[in-house]
Formats: sequence, C-alpha cells, structure tokens
Amino acid sequence: MPPSYRLTLVALCCCAAFTGAAAEPDAVAPGKAGFVIGDFTVVPSITAGITYSDNLRQDPSNEGDWRADAVFAVNVASSWKEHELTFDASHTERRYRRVTSQDNSLNSAGGSGRYDLNERWKIITNLRYFENEVSRSNPNGIPGALQATVGTSLFNLQANYEGERVFDWVILNAQHLTFGSAFRAGQEIAQNNQNRTEVDFANLLGFKFDLWKLKPYLYVSRGTVDYDSTSDRTLGLRSSVDYKYGGGAAMEPIAGLSVEFRLGGISQAYDDPTIGTLKGWFGSAGAVWRIDDKTTAILDTSRTFSETNIPGSPGYFMSQGTLTLQRKLDERLTADLAHRSAHYNVVQYPLHATNLTTIVGLSYAITPLITARIQMLHQHQRGNQPLYTFFENAETAQISLRF
Repeated sequence: MPPSYRLTLVALCCCAAFTGAAAEPDAVAPGKAGFVIGDFTVVPSITAGITYSDNLRQDPSNEGDWRADAVFAVNVASSWKEHELTFDASHTERRYRRVTSQDNSLNSAGGSGRYDLNERWKIITNLRYFENEVSRSNPNGIPGALQATVGTSLFNLQANYEGERVFDWVILNAQHLTFGSAFRAGQEIAQNNQNRTEVDFANLLGFKFDLWKLKPYLYVSRGTVDYDSTSDRTLGLRSSVDYKYGGGAAMEPIAGLSVEFRLGGISQAYDDPTIGTLKGWFGSAGAVWRIDDKTTAILDTSRTFSETNIPGSPGYFMSQGTLTLQRKLDERLTADLAHRSAHYNVVQYPLHATNLTTIVGLSYAITPLITARIQMLHQHQRGNQPLYTFFENAETAQISLRF
C-alpha cells in the first residue's frame, strides 16, 4: 500500500514525558534497550564511525581524507493499545583529519502520532526536521559551492478511512527546504541561502479484494512550489503550481512476497514564461521478498521529478533502481549487498548523468545492545559535463551502543 507517512505529532507532547511529574524509570527486560517512563519507552544510543574516502567531495578533484562521525540519538515510543506517539532526535558531529573546511554538524528531530477515532477512521500526523550534506555533483546541489547543506522541515497530516472493501486517504504534505551554501569571494567565504516551500493536497481512493490481497487505488493532487533567496531575487520566478494524477496497486501474490506499483502524470506551470508548463510522467514499482527466515530481497524502482538549484532549469527527472539483499549468516552476523543505478536528466539544461553505486556490509551483534559494522562503498558517476563525473571508494567501520 502507498506510504502512510505514519510518523509524527508535536515534539512538545513527547517532551512532557520528561518534564512532567517525576517518574522513576522502570526496569526493562534484560537484553532490551531503553527504560520506561510512564507510558513511554526511551532508547538513547551512540554511534561512532571512521571512514576513509578517496573522493570526499564526490567531484573531479579526487581529494581523499579520513572522516570521524559521532551520532548521539534518542528514540521515544508510546505503549498505548490505541493511538500512537513517537519522537526521535539525533545530533551528528563530523570531523575530517586534513580537509577541515568540510567539518560539519548535522541535526534531526521529529515525531509522529496516530489518533484512532474509531475502528475505521484514523488521524495521522508527522513533523520532522533534518539536515543533509549536498554534493556539488548532485543535480540538487549549488553549482560552484565549496560546501552545501540542506535543512528540510516536513509536515504531514492525513485522515484515513479503512473499510472492509474501500479505503480513502485525504493527505496534506508540506515541506520547507533551506539550502545553505558556502562560496569563495576573493579571500573570504560568503554564505548564500536559498529557500523552497512545497505544499501538496491529495486524495487517494482504493479498493480491497481477497485475491492476492489486491488493493488498487486512484489518486489526484494539487501542489505549489515557492522560492526565495538571500542573494538571487529572480528565483521567485521559479515558483509554480502542479497537478498530479494516476493510479497503482499493492498485492501479495504469494506468501512472503509483497509487490506495489504506481503510474501517473504531472503538469507543472511556472511563473517564469521562459520555462512555461512542464509535462511528464512518473511512477514506481517495488517488491519485498522474504525468501526464507534468513534471507530477504528488496527491489525498488522509480521515476520522479525534483526541483533543482541549477540556474535556468525547473528541475530534473530521475530514473533509479535499487536491489538490496540481506542474509543472516548466524545468530549474530548479518551480511548485506545493495546496488543502485540512477539516471538524472535535467530539464531545459544540457546536463544528464548516470550514477552506479554498490555497498557491501557486515553487521555483528557483539551483545544485544552493541553492534559493530564494516562497510565498503564504490560509486561511479558519469555525466556529460566534467563537474558531474567522478569515482569514489569509501570504507567505514562503526560501532553502535544502545542504552
């Protein structure tokens, strides 16, 4: 079934568990992380890792360096029989051994909630903020930037009806992105911020059948995109209104195999008359196959349209396919292999690129609360412009501790 965006209510609701009446933490069963405060289970964690990349900027410079990451996180979840409330937050400190200009601090926080009106109606909401680094070779990056970080705020509100044969979801999605970029201006480093706000209102209507647990659905949405910048006032002309429409289905044809696909069209009209109206199609198809109790295969393919910060272009279409294999070798050791192929095609701009990425990893549970992992990454991106062509090999070792 399409994603329900089941994540989040306001963080203040979760914080009340810490600032309300002082409650003594209850004991948790041996081997399980966290402690209980009232109706909530709190799980803190720390992850430390070391990575060597031979191309840390993922561009033709091919500059390599060691990187150390420390991630401090906490997860909070309710234990109610009805309704649901969760909260999570993390802080990442990233430091490079030699290229200290790439040092960074990244934060994320979010919460989700579900309120069960009755057996058929549920209200679901999600609120989240997170920060990511953006490579200069990514079509959503800032051309010429020394370093770029995007902060994303997401909000989702759904009213879901689940009948015996019919389901209907009314969905409101909103996201605000701030691209913070550092540029060299003579001997100084200048900062430039670009902001993008996207709002979508959608309705998804579907049906349920006993055969293969088939759930076909139709959907339609209307969205708006608004821009502003601290340095480029012409970005406002990139604002637009879009309409999406299509259909899809979810099914379980055999035991252990879940399949989902969707296909639709988009019509996006821009304020800038030189861009006009963009029309195209998008879709996705995916499958999760639990081959046996130790092996799982996951296939994910999609064609999407995303906005871009490349001047003169409204955005880019991306077609991608990812295959992931997971195998539990014994009670403690798990191996995984993932391969991704992605092709970017930027609209009204002479840029297209193909990215191939392979990741091989091993995870070992030292104890139920301590996990070690080693990972090797190789990626190759080839574009029709030099800036968007690069190779990268990276090796990572990390250890995670849950309390």
